[in-house]
Amino acid sequence: CGSRVANNETPLSRQTINMMEQPHTKPKRKILPWIIRIGVVVVMAILLIVFLLNHHNKNNKYDLYISRQGDFYGYTNQNGEYVIQPIFDDCVGFREGLAAVKFNGKWGYIDTKGNFVINPQYDLDYDTFDPFFHDGLAMLKLKNDKIGYSDMKGNWAITPQFDDGCSFNDGIALVCLDKKCGVIDKTGRFIVTPQYDMIDYFSDGFALVEKNYPEYNYGYIDKNGNFVIDCSSFDSAKRFSEGLAAVSYNGDWGYIDKTGTVVINCKFDYADVFSEGLAMVSLGRGLYAYINKKGDYVMTPQFLDAEKFN
Repeated sequence: CGSRVANNETPLSRQTINMMEQPHTKPKRKILPWIIRIGVVVVMAILLIVFLLNHHNKNNKYDLYISRQGDFYGYTNQNGEYVIQPIFDDCVGFREGLAAVKFNGKWGYIDTKGNFVINPQYDLDYDTFDPFFHDGLAMLKLKNDKIGYSDMKGNWAITPQFDDGCSFNDGIALVCLDKKCGVIDKTGRFIVTPQYDMIDYFSDGFALVEKNYPEYNYGYIDKNGNFVIDCSSFDSAKRFSEGLAAVSYNGDWGYIDKTGTVVINCKFDYADVFSEGLAMVSLGRGLYAYINKKGDYVMTPQFLDAEKFN
């Protein structure tokens, strides 16, 4: 982000005339600004490396790190020593004590000692498919493209029956069956029967749903499946965060509370979710700003680009 500074051409100044009247001397190179610039670049590079390492090994409480040797992957400790030998075609980090690994073209799961807990037998594309265990269950797909959920011993906790789905979070998972979406608990029981064209993740206790595609009739349900807010009068909506949700009316964005009442009028070209009490908005001219929960500007429109606080 930033603002543009104009480079204005100015007439010949008195300082320039005085310099012309003095004997010619070789100008000194300004070393200090270059040192500062180099220092800034070095610091930024260090910060980037630290960020990438922390991101890659986020929540790595097992002190096991993915390492590659030739064409194969294994896991090393903090000293770079192999704890699990590099024998895998591919692998991901550990979560809940297990890690998904690809061996001889198939995916399975190993424990922190490298022993297979779930034998390699699945075809997974973890670019679009979550390979991690969540709440003790992992989402897996059979050859017939049906999705189910396995426990940590490789047994089907929920038999494969869904056309699509998401990983468990707080004891519930979003699933789709016959082109309709619903919500199940860890026993596979439907909390919300498949009836929606779209269900978003639960956030702040509510999930955004959509009915009658392509009419875009939006609303919100609670974790018991109750339809709590009807947003059919709005063009679009986003998930709740910090008690408020962004909604669009006639192309302009504002915010509603958990009763469905508009608390910040729809007047923005763009509105993001609230984070740390602030939300990023745009009011034309391609400039972004930040508002508080009263709709007041905390930072006026001035940024060419921005992101939410976290």
